[in-house]
Amino acid sequence: MNQNVYIPSLEGNSLFCHMNRESYLKMNYKGMIPYSLELLKLQKEGLNLIDSKRYPNKQISNDVINVKFKQKVRSGNELITNYKKELDEISSLRMEFTDSWSVNKKKEFIESYKPKFKRKLYLEKKIKRIESELHHPKWNELKNEDLREHLYKHGFYINQYDKDGNVIKQDKYQVYKRSASKSRQGQVLFIKTHLYEEMKAWSRMYLKFDIPTDNFDLPSLLAYESLVSSSIESTIKIEPKNMLIVSDVDSVFEHKANIIKKEDGKLISIPTEKATISNSLFDGSSLLESSYFPEGKGMMLLRNHMFKSAAFNTNIQKFLMDNCPNEITYDEWVITDLYNNTIYAKDIHFIYTPNSLKALKFSKFNIDQSIHSLMYDYWKKLIEKEGSVFGICKYDKPSKRGYDGDKVLNQTSYQMLNSMPFSKSDIEQLASFETKYIDDLKNNKNNTYIDYLKKDAATVNANEMFASLYERNKEVAKTQLFKDFKKEKVRGYVKRVKKGKIRLNADYAIMLGNGMEYLYHAIGKFDVNNHEYELKGNEVHTELFDYEKEYVGFRNPHTSQSNVLISKNKDSANIKKYFNFTKNIVMVNGNRFPIADILSGCDFDSDSLLLVSDEKVLEVARKCFGNYAVCVNKIDANPTEWSNTIDDMAKIDNKLATSQKLIGKTVNMAQNYMSLYWHKVNNHIEGSDKLLRNINILTVLSGVCIDLAKKDYDMKIKEELELLQGDLEFITAISDNGKRIKVKPMFWTNINKTKTKKNMEYDTSMDYLHSIMTGLPGATTIDTIRFNSILNHTYDSNKSDRKQKYKITNTVEELQKGIEQVFSVYVGDDESTKEERNISHEDLFKETVEKLKKLKVKPETMYDIVKRLDKPVKDKNKESEYYTYRVRLMNVLYQSQPDAFLKVFKHE
Repeated sequence: MNQNVYIPSLEGNSLFCHMNRESYLKMNYKGMIPYSLELLKLQKEGLNLIDSKRYPNKQISNDVINVKFKQKVRSGNELITNYKKELDEISSLRMEFTDSWSVNKKKEFIESYKPKFKRKLYLEKKIKRIESELHHPKWNELKNEDLREHLYKHGFYINQYDKDGNVIKQDKYQVYKRSASKSRQGQVLFIKTHLYEEMKAWSRMYLKFDIPTDNFDLPSLLAYESLVSSSIESTIKIEPKNMLIVSDVDSVFEHKANIIKKEDGKLISIPTEKATISNSLFDGSSLLESSYFPEGKGMMLLRNHMFKSAAFNTNIQKFLMDNCPNEITYDEWVITDLYNNTIYAKDIHFIYTPNSLKALKFSKFNIDQSIHSLMYDYWKKLIEKEGSVFGICKYDKPSKRGYDGDKVLNQTSYQMLNSMPFSKSDIEQLASFETKYIDDLKNNKNNTYIDYLKKDAATVNANEMFASLYERNKEVAKTQLFKDFKKEKVRGYVKRVKKGKIRLNADYAIMLGNGMEYLYHAIGKFDVNNHEYELKGNEVHTELFDYEKEYVGFRNPHTSQSNVLISKNKDSANIKKYFNFTKNIVMVNGNRFPIADILSGCDFDSDSLLLVSDEKVLEVARKCFGNYAVCVNKIDANPTEWSNTIDDMAKIDNKLATSQKLIGKTVNMAQNYMSLYWHKVNNHIEGSDKLLRNINILTVLSGVCIDLAKKDYDMKIKEELELLQGDLEFITAISDNGKRIKVKPMFWTNINKTKTKKNMEYDTSMDYLHSIMTGLPGATTIDTIRFNSILNHTYDSNKSDRKQKYKITNTVEELQKGIEQVFSVYVGDDESTKEERNISHEDLFKETVEKLKKLKVKPETMYDIVKRLDKPVKDKNKESEYYTYRVRLMNVLYQSQPDAFLKVFKHE
């Protein structure tokens, strides 16, 4: 079964304190080893899977641990200060109550105070211990960077104790490799010592990287050894005997551009009419015979040892047969590969280039010879030895954003909208589908809201429960509880649109560069400078939209006007004959056209292009495409020389973790610049030229930040951003206290928590959208009925099982507290934190549901619980909290006892 394995995801400081300060280590299972070639190898090597009653539907293991470095190790003095402050807060709570209280209320109050008293004793004991050991180095502060270096170098151990506190087992771990999905967050995997040697050697193809060498490319090795760790959907067998490797081909030409380079210690933007641009035509793509593909799929993203390639569905054999030389029979036609190996044309199923095979970068470590052909042979033998199995990470897939009639829909981003000079009326036109949809949601026209609940349903979000209730009794829509839930859902959807997520007639298509030329290159009939290209200039070929029309293209990351592409969709009999494209694939041209620089440094290893079919977007895109020169990265590589050591691994990962934090800052700063730029242009205010030069720099910087996992540059991004921040002169306004302050655009209130005290509307696309969405009309008013009026009152609550009732409600109250704790622990909007928060939330919810599924709940008991939900809350300050509890209780009852739950409602 293709099942992920969940592993502990722990903070480095927790591990340090467990080893050195004897702190209790709570194991969670919020990390994951996805189904991957890595997991298959781990299982072969004896990965120990744990049976857990708490996680009955999960495979879990302690053999690998994901380690985060978000928190420093606090010093003893800092801990004492914090503990004493907490003690003062506990001591200030007076445990007193009045005689008028009932006995139960007094008991409840005393019970609520017990945890605080217990905490007080714990803190006093902790302070006493730290003070007695404060001289010991273990109570010194250890910063994140130093902590990473310490754990990388020394590893860590985890103790298991018996009931008397004696160590009965000690598991030792060593630093292993980056987490494939979280490397940019600076997270890393540690592995038990007994698994380390074989797994590390396997990850590095059993190559000997201890050969002395100058300027070792450690950043690349750390990135490429993790390619086998990527999540896969399935596997496929491609035998080396059917592979043809051909050279990469670059198209080098001159084009108008803004050159971004370092000069006098800082980045500058230099406009030039003749910038030298080099495009790798087939970069990261490959061609695979059609028989290997499932029905209806046009691309497979493949992984293997230091191999990453997007393989496109191609009629290779048909092309070869059609182009066989006249003087030879097809069965005898032999083709020579890049390394002078010969292969019969009839045996060729897979064509790729060195850009897909990262192992070639390390040829010098193969029997101490810098010969690519020997490394290629070595790689093929290793692949063959392991069964010629490749992992399939993903296929091409259509949009999940729905349709408007027969028109496919996908969404924009705020960067796309804000980079273009839309007027407010333009944005109103573009958002017309969303404004109508939101109105339909509010009023449930044609069941729009119920359909939305079903489509967006998840175990934890109560959507399915409310949709099922509505289908049983439509009168539920008139209850305040249903109205409040709908209001919350619609508000969330509106906020989503305010973030720039407008649905248009658009979809993502995976890019293949110059596919026909790729085929001709494979048989030696392609000269990059003397060839009749199938696609020229900005021409593309896709079945997504009609041919001979123009469409607008965007790729993420998208920063500025220079990233806006207009493409013309060309019909091609040759492409149709030799390629089996779905609607979500597009062939593009990189010959003498700066496609890669327009699309923020795209390559063809599964990068996708959002193609938009909209006349208004096309009209406004014409003001950008060709009128703003592309930005070309000419920043030198970092001259730092690395060695293959644990110390340098830690330094690189520390730098990567720091730089990752700057990606969001770079993107946000760019959009602040864009907002200010358009505001000045639209209001004829001087200073837009300087803003545009800095926008050009940020356009390149956004790509630099993303590339840092495998490439290092001769620059300090943080310092460059500080310089750019200093040049960013926001509009100023008078604050409530009479002071003049800087104000950001209004739309930032939807994107992230702004530190500015005031926002105002700029003349920029995203603020127009904010204004339009803020001014939407409300829902049509309908009468409100009591929740109990839709209940089936044939049940007698006096016959309920009161013990069971309290067990259920108490269990849900514990769930409520647990979820509150999860949200207090996992604070932040970064993807890693959100993922662990969601996993924790889901685990708690599912545990509760599984617990209650074991109960046999009488209809009368269910009725008694649900009936009491109509009871108004006495404390108005707790209305929101009580609303959340009621919805959660109902959802738990529905998920655990669906039939019994629905039966307590009238069937209309």
